[in-house]
Amino acid sequence: MRLAAVELGGTSIRVAIAEGNSINIVARESFPCDAPEVTLGKVRAWLAVHPFDALGVASFGPIEVRKSQPKYGFITTTPKHGWVDVDVLGGIGARALNVPVAFDTDVNAPAVSEYRA
Repeated sequence: MRLAAVELGGTSIRVAIAEGNSINIVARESFPCDAPEVTLGKVRAWLAVHPFDALGVASFGPIEVRKSQPKYGFITTTPKHGWVDVDVLGGIGARALNVPVAFDTDVNAPAVSEYRA
């Protein structure tokens, strides 16, 4: 199984592909966090050429993590200029994928990972 990970931080974005049951990183990249359309476009393009079976996205926030809400996958309000009301999952193409997608804050995602380890 190949797992894709996207971490949106305030100053940089990291993407990676891990393979197998262990943390075997087979591809990774980092981009500066610019305007949403530029940044998310780079992530979308990177993911398009790296096959994967599931995707996890951790983002700065506040974000909407409740799947039942119309703004699920969005950064809602944030002090980061230009990023208010941005559809992260739509911007990276995740809504059109036929793979499981997890979306959480860049604070919660590592905590959940540590808890499960």
